[in-house]
Amino acid sequence: MTTTIGEGERTLGRYGQWGFGARPCRSELRGVYGGVHVHDRRQRHSHRHWATAVKPKLSLVTLGVRDLNRSRRFYEALGWSPMQATDSVVFFELGGVVLGLYGWDDLALDADVDGSGGGGFRGVSLAHNEPSPSDVDRAVSEFIAAGATIVKHPEPTEWGGYSGYVADPDGHLWEIAHNPFDDWT
Repeated sequence: MTTTIGEGERTLGRYGQWGFGARPCRSELRGVYGGVHVHDRRQRHSHRHWATAVKPKLSLVTLGVRDLNRSRRFYEALGWSPMQATDSVVFFELGGVVLGLYGWDDLALDADVDGSGGGGFRGVSLAHNEPSPSDVDRAVSEFIAAGATIVKHPEPTEWGGYSGYVADPDGHLWEIAHNPFDDWT
């Protein structure tokens, strides 16, 4: 599909990528077809241009927990203060992302899935980045002092970083890492 807007031309590929013609700037995208600011291919940009209706961001991570009070105490022991709490849910603001704690069975019911499992690897980990390897070691010690279980002691990684893993009281994996190539702290 090719659409002409002003002096520019854009093509929309099979998976929604903008093709070889001029492309819309994602920050000004107002829909797939209308009101789009167009850039010439010769202009340099640090981001890819994608036609999407969903803004790429993570707002909330909700952890299903077996004992809400125990989990709340664990995260408070790390020095985190709840931004909102009730008898059934606790929210912590983590620098742009909110961490929610919610009853394991209630979360399964809310998602309409079977919550009877819960053991073993779940295919997900959360990450907390630190500015140096010594800060990783310190943070791992703080997680353990708060009640976490060590899963993998911090060590140099094959990609040039430094990381280890701990598990919170409900077995949720936290990677504590230093990435020398990007500042995600």
